Amino acid sequence: MYLVRFMSNEEKEAFFNGEELVNWEPHPEYYTDSEGFCFMKVNTSNIDSESEILSEVKRSYEYLDGIVSNETGLVLEADVSLLTESTGRYADPYSSNSIWVTEYCCNEYDSYDFTPHYEITKVDDEDMQIRRI
Repeated sequence: MYLVRFMSNEEKEAFFNGEELVNWEPHPEYYTDSEGFCFMKVNTSNIDSESEILSEVKRSYEYLDGIVSNETGLVLEADVSLLTESTGRYADPYSSNSIWVTEYCCNEYDSYDFTPHYEITKVDDEDMQIRRI
């Protein structure tokens, strides 16, 4: 499964240094049933299509803007068995309503189980940029 995670530069550096990242913090129950690190699914049939990946990353960021770090991010591949499917309540970017969106979470992840494919080098709805790793 392909996923996107927006993160701080510090988290990205720890990931690429081979550290196991750990987070057992539950999120507020009113907004989500997730715990730990959250990821959004990247719907693609072709991981090599940079334009398709960029479009999916932008779509995810529309829901997450203002909630997640806007420093950087990664498009990762991981086995679905390492993740828990959950839902999060977000502002609908196309209306004034809130909506429930499927997300995936885990309490621990590292560069051994999660393979990076793209780095998000500029996090911005207008001019987002990605780079193949």
